Amino acid sequence: MVQRANNPRVFAETISIDAWRTPFDGKTAEADLHIDAGFSKGRVGGPGAPIRFRLSLKRAEIQVILDLADVLVIPPSSVMRAPFRQVEVTKYVESRRSIEGEARASLTELSARGQFAAKGSIEIAETRQRSATEGDIFVDYRKIEHGYSFAVEASTSSRLLLGRPWDPLKPLLRVRDTRALRQRGEPPEPRIEVRCRREDLFVEDVEFTDKRKYSWSNLTRPKKLVVEQYIKDELAKVGFLSGDLSDPFESILLSDAVPFIES
Repeated sequence: MVQRANNPRVFAETISIDAWRTPFDGKTAEADLHIDAGFSKGRVGGPGAPIRFRLSLKRAEIQVILDLADVLVIPPSSVMRAPFRQVEVTKYVESRRSIEGEARASLTELSARGQFAAKGSIEIAETRQRSATEGDIFVDYRKIEHGYSFAVEASTSSRLLLGRPWDPLKPLLRVRDTRALRQRGEPPEPRIEVRCRREDLFVEDVEFTDKRKYSWSNLTRPKKLVVEQYIKDELAKVGFLSGDLSDPFESILLSDAVPFIES
């Protein structure tokens, strides 16, 4: 594999990816794999660029891909499944009930909870507080042909991927070296890829050479093509070839990394 920086320049502020593993254990031949993935709202296009805009993601897939010869395997029991990072949220649930006849409700109850009177019936609105644990970034996983894929998606409230989906100090999974003569040579390394669909790119504050800012929804089709071509050209500079970016389902390789060994 051609060695390159983990974060292509076009996505340097939008995506950060770092990966490392422990040395293979002498008895189990297994190593812990750690992945530190971060997402933010980044700026694309610097001085001299024909176009500038802010770029973030709504959804992405972090894939752990093993060698085609199947020298490395992933024990299924080692895959981090749940729970991922979660936050405590408070919801307020409103319920309403009717009381027939004003005499059945005390003045204290009515004044405290609010009343809606209509022809002898009174409706009381009650608000109860309920706490729940939810993830600010939703994570799902699936087994793919040569490894595992972890889909990360922004929660409904945030809409955009911001922050880290899991604790990078905890291993995401383990890899096992299955070679019979492990003491000879070095095993292959897994490859980590960050991918998304074209529809998962969120572009805003588009600025052309006229210095005026545009929202993506207000751009004409020719101007959208300029933005898509700029992204495609920047990815091509680091060896990431992409197809038709006008296709919302087009898969885009955003970044890749090979883990280093932490002694």
